[in-house]
Amino acid sequence: PGDSTYWFNRATIETRLGRFDAALADYDRAIELDPKSPTIWANRGDLRNRRGEPEAALADLDQALALDPD
Repeated sequence: PGDSTYWFNRATIETRLGRFDAALADYDRAIELDPKSPTIWANRGDLRNRRGEPEAALADLDQALALDPD
């Protein structure tokens, strides 16, 4: 559990199960452990969009693009 990959994978599963609150908490933890991962930021942005939080989603996606413009 001290690895961002664990939390990222768990968040992905929670998202697929429709457990958006739990997924968001897991993505937050993954970002704490690896704030330079554009993949984590992008996936959290997608989740926030699904939750109806467009401004937060755009902020996360902007961060992902800043970390990896490609």
